[in-house]
Amino acid sequence: MTAPSDPVVDGLQRVLAAQHLAVYGYPVIGVQLPDPAEAGQARTLEAAHRVARDAVAGQLAARQASPVASSPGYPPPEPITDRAAAIRWAVEIEQSSAAGYRYLIECAVRAGGDQAAIRQQALTGLADAARAAAYWRGLATPDRPTVPFPGAP
Repeated sequence: MTAPSDPVVDGLQRVLAAQHLAVYGYPVIGVQLPDPAEAGQARTLEAAHRVARDAVAGQLAARQASPVASSPGYPPPEPITDRAAAIRWAVEIEQSSAAGYRYLIECAVRAGGDQAAIRQQALTGLADAARAAAYWRGLATPDRPTVPFPGAP
């Protein structure tokens, strides 16, 4: 097993946990989106998060680390009973994903050495999450679709 002090493994585990949340949450969200384009976006993002989840789990296994398991459920912050609640949860899911990738960038820096591939993966994931969050945020608050530092606490 890789030592628990390996910062890259720590960062990958956080990314994986966020991907598990997204893969669980987007089908719940999609049910409450009556607009076919919005429901299609939820399906597209679920598929993208599923691919990312599987890739990160593979990276962890390649580092001889046990990938963090998915929880049996991920309760949303509020009941997802309408479009507005679904969109708010989608924004939170993408913020969680962005936070995971921001943390992975920090972990790559802490690890030192040649972490160019990990840093690139983290930057790409952060950008993807920021774009997805901007899409959902644009539906909820069209006057403020972006935030200055995606994934920041």
